[in-house]
Amino acid sequence: MASAGLFPAPAFQLPNWPHDPHIQLMPVPLFDYTGLPAAERQVLEKTVADLTTLERVLNWARGLRPPSSVDEILTQDEYTHDVLLPVAEGRYLNFDTT
Repeated sequence: MASAGLFPAPAFQLPNWPHDPHIQLMPVPLFDYTGLPAAERQVLEKTVADLTTLERVLNWARGLRPPSSVDEILTQDEYTHDVLLPVAEGRYLNFDTT
């Protein structure tokens, strides 16, 4: 069973970006290809939803205990990269960046 502490919320205040109130960022969806237990998946979905920029991802990763950092960046084409971030023993999050 998942623990709420497995993927804790950032220990810092996320910046209020973008500053234009008319622009809304879509929450980041979680695509689970591993069949996570429902409780763990739910915690992780809430955690990644606000990680809408690479800056937020990296700041969140630094706040994990132990801290995490990018393991690998896979270039898909000249505009798209996959950023692999280890988050738990043998588990990674893949953030698709454009």
